[in-house]
Amino acid sequence: MFYAIYHPYGTRTMSIGDALFRFATREERDRKVDDEPWDGRNYHWSSIARAEARRLFPRAFANLDWPNSDERWENNTWMGRPTGGGYGYMG
Repeated sequence: MFYAIYHPYGTRTMSIGDALFRFATREERDRKVDDEPWDGRNYHWSSIARAEARRLFPRAFANLDWPNSDERWENNTWMGRPTGGGYGYMG
């Protein structure tokens, strides 16, 4: 798996609204990130290594078996918030 983060306020701003996405291939991920149009202010997508994704979104990599939980993978999008690394102070 390959990972990218969507930053609603731009790649230079950490936000509790940042979302983790996973892709089956590097090419698919890179196409999503590299093809993002410039909005005149900043970019919103960034590629991220698996180790960094795991540090920033640790619950996305936990073996959670909570069928009614809001924290789950849905269509290769992590539905939970970032909870680790630099995001810890926001939780």
